[in-house]
Amino acid sequence: RTPADVALLRAAGVQAFLVGEAFMRAADPGAELARLFAVERA
Repeated sequence: RTPADVALLRAAGVQAFLVGEAFMRAADPGAELARLFAVERA
């Protein structure tokens, strides 16, 4: 649900995420994708 969640899972070796619900609820799915994976660019 948050960039920190993505970072925690990536640190544990997770390479794929099921995030469909986050996009279904988002007003702007593209912005939500960028927000969730912003940690990847940091």
